[in-house]
Amino acid sequence: MRYCGKCRALFFDGDANKGLCPADGKGHSAIGYMFVLSYSVPETPNAQANWQQCGKCHVIFFDGYPDKGRCDAGGAHHGNRPHSFVIPHDVDGSQHAQKAWEYCTKCKAIFYDGDADKGHCAAGAGHERSPDAYRFVLTHDTPPSSGGKGEVKID
Repeated sequence: MRYCGKCRALFFDGDANKGLCPADGKGHSAIGYMFVLSYSVPETPNAQANWQQCGKCHVIFFDGYPDKGRCDAGGAHHGNRPHSFVIPHDVDGSQHAQKAWEYCTKCKAIFYDGDADKGHCAAGAGHERSPDAYRFVLTHDTPPSSGGKGEVKID
């Protein structure tokens, strides 16, 4: 998973198709860290399940509500994984865990909120966060655990 330098959302960067970015309608632009998301593990008080990859635009979005958000490829996001990702929240950051990731209340994607620029949201203007929402922390640039179950590192 990678950060898009144009729209500020987290997206799947594992194949030649880079999805659709709301900043310009072209593929996402990967910059920075390579993020690792856990999957097929239980939700905990500090880790939220029901995150999915949209098969159309490739962003990571919250799939736990009936409203799937706005997809830049048209309509709502559509999950395309047989499992959901589980993302830690409201925990300390570290050398290999970046803070300041937020849920966008408009498009339902996870976006980086550590800069004044809120990127480009598929629902229009910049991403918006709820002041009462979880504050997500994403692990990056670490090898997957031995055996690979429960973590995926996507280049």
